[in-house]
Amino acid sequence: MVVMLAALLCALVAALLLNSVIHIILRRRRESMEASTNVQPAVGLEKRALRKIPVAVFRLRTSGSSECSICLGDFVDGERVRVLPECKHEFHVKCVDKWLKEHASCPNCRRSLVPPKVVDGGDRATARAERGGAMV
Repeated sequence: MVVMLAALLCALVAALLLNSVIHIILRRRRESMEASTNVQPAVGLEKRALRKIPVAVFRLRTSGSSECSICLGDFVDGERVRVLPECKHEFHVKCVDKWLKEHASCPNCRRSLVPPKVVDGGDRATARAERGGAMV
């Protein structure tokens, strides 16, 4: 019985050690890939952009969501909620502000809150001509 328990303990220690080694190797590999591709870590919204997102007063209704999907707490009638402009999802102001300081997307649908950079036709044609490509 003692030998069996010792063997199980050794197997557990070996599995934990192997798991740690694999995590270290994968973390180093990911860091080297990010460094080689110049991938920047995810950055949230600036305070100025965060203040532009509308805050509304929650009114009790029979349809629609009545809970914050971040903290899973119910909205109370008269409580301030932040309504994301694109997807119209609602969250407690404190909950979503904390999220948006680290991410620039909706916590529910992951729709970006940062508008994509638009290149007008002239800039695109100039960039293509500089690369030596033909205009279509």
